[in-house]
Amino acid sequence: EKDQMVVKEVYDVLGNMVINEKHQLSTGSNSVNTNIELLSNGIYFVKILDTDGNTLFTQRLIKN
Repeated sequence: EKDQMVVKEVYDVLGNMVINEKHQLSTGSNSVNTNIELLSNGIYFVKILDTDGNTLFTQRLIKN
């Protein structure tokens, strides 16, 4: 297996993209870190996409 490039997008509840980052996943890894310190408290939606734009993972995130 080779390393996989993924794109992480974080949206606020209004659908505005607040984070858009590319990450290189090493073989066997399935975690991606993001600093959300600068984001306001609230609900966000995280999407992980492959380089073809296919959604691999989505999750709701609550910052408080």
